[in-house]
Amino acid sequence: MVFLLYKHHTRIIMSSSIELEIKQAIIDELDLDISTKDIDDEDYLLLGGIGLDSIAMIEVLVTIETKFDIYFEDYELLPENMVNVKTIAALVRNKRECLDK
Repeated sequence: MVFLLYKHHTRIIMSSSIELEIKQAIIDELDLDISTKDIDDEDYLLLGGIGLDSIAMIEVLVTIETKFDIYFEDYELLPENMVNVKTIAALVRNKRECLDK
């Protein structure tokens, strides 16, 4: 397995930990009695999937912004960016790469 490292404000985060942090935020927000291993990176997050409604999604995103020291712009909060853990992680990586430049 290959890990990509991102350095920001003297923190180094392995790329796989981004997905784990997102999964943990979902579990905490929905008060689920599961582990991060029970959520696949490609599981649908909204109603009909894991069960996030729009309010829960916003709260998860705020948690992610805080954990990764980033800010999502309104234009980034598109449904296609919030489909699953994988798409949110890609957005987080993109934001962090922009901050590192």
